[in-house]
Amino acid sequence: MHPSCLYFASEEGDVEEVKEILRNHPHFGSEGVDRFGRTAIYYACSHDYDSIVSLFLTHPGIDVNQNSADLGTPFMDACQQGQICCAMLFLKDSRVKVNEPNSTGYTPLRQAAGNGHLDIIRWWIASGRDGSG
Repeated sequence: MHPSCLYFASEEGDVEEVKEILRNHPHFGSEGVDRFGRTAIYYACSHDYDSIVSLFLTHPGIDVNQNSADLGTPFMDACQQGQICCAMLFLKDSRVKVNEPNSTGYTPLRQAAGNGHLDIIRWWIASGRDGSG
């Protein structure tokens, strides 16, 4: 089985398929990126599949801070796109670097604010995570 199966299942929101792949091939969760520098958790987050993001966050070896070229981290994507459920999951995970910039220097907080996603900013403040930087 190729790691791209995990990307496709994540992008399609197929929770059961993601569970099956991670159960039978646990190393896929930490393996590589696609040609754009995105991981499977990035695909799940970009479609706001919080149940799949939650699976990945509990899977050992997941790089929650994988920075994908100009796009930034999955947390950055959640903040930029206004995906409150995924953003909340990332804010609850102490491994997530909440100030990790993308290649242009933008941070997740700047992306949330710049795109008017006030719910994410409110939840971020309530979480106690430091959003400066």
